[in-house]
Amino acid sequence: MSQPQVLTRDLTSGVITRLAIVSAAFASIFAMVLLPGSRGLAHQATVEWLDATATMLTFFSLSLLLTSAFRAMPMLFRSASARVTAAMIAINVPIATLLLVPAMTGPLKPWLTAALMMVAVASAGLGAIAALQMAPSRAGGLALLLVCIGGCARAVSVICAELAAEQARMSWFLAARGLSTLQLAASFILLGLIAIWMATRSKIGLGLAVAAVLLAGIGMWGASKGAAPDALRWQSWLNGALATSRAPESYFGNSLPVLLDLAALGLALCCAFLPRSREALPMALCALCQGTLDVPWRAIAACAAAAWLVAHLAPREGTAASMPPPPPVV
Repeated sequence: MSQPQVLTRDLTSGVITRLAIVSAAFASIFAMVLLPGSRGLAHQATVEWLDATATMLTFFSLSLLLTSAFRAMPMLFRSASARVTAAMIAINVPIATLLLVPAMTGPLKPWLTAALMMVAVASAGLGAIAALQMAPSRAGGLALLLVCIGGCARAVSVICAELAAEQARMSWFLAARGLSTLQLAASFILLGLIAIWMATRSKIGLGLAVAAVLLAGIGMWGASKGAAPDALRWQSWLNGALATSRAPESYFGNSLPVLLDLAALGLALCCAFLPRSREALPMALCALCQGTLDVPWRAIAACAAAAWLVAHLAPREGTAASMPPPPPVV
């Protein structure tokens, strides 16, 4: 009698998580692409509408991510192997939630960012290790582990960049640049893993993955051409939004971050609409995180991905083990 209840709970959590992914992806599109690109190119009323829409979608997606994460907590605490993961998620999610408003008004203080990063990496890392031990969730666990690697590299690179600015030492600057390159490499491998995973699921997944990568490539090309005097309006829009140097600067230049940002949004939306695949949801959340766990809502998304991987795949094993063996065939 417990299996239908688990399936119903999975269905409800799946709908909530898919809606959270879609709203978070569109919030990122409005906040990262449309709003910055519209400044100087659109009317003030349009800019204000885009700003209000991005804020509304951000808080809506955050409420759904919090709901998804906390719905999985009872299942996590009932599993002896996942209680530490549940405890870390229970600590990280309130911390990230309290930092949402300060993060939207300006950059967080370094010690707040460091505290958020440590707890977020611990939460997502424990979830990744638990997911890697189960065959159905190994791909998702590997994706979450790449998110943690990129997040650690990003955090340490920011610290090294601050030390380089304070002490004027080239060694700290080179270390920051190398770690920023490592973060982009981890994000590149992560998105490549998600695209390959989607392509091997079905023909629909293959088509969606190819479309997402192609559109990201077109967007990167348009952003690079947007600074020319004869650029089209959409190219100038993308250039004003995406073609800016990201501190600390990496050895890859400015083109790869644009490609990764656009590909992450496309793959997240495609994973959300991939039919009959529960593991596509944490894959989409990992694509949205993309190694920047110092952003509070991305830290919450990483925790939601860890909770989904462990809570919604581990009960299957416990249910299957508790069921009596089938009668012998005579």
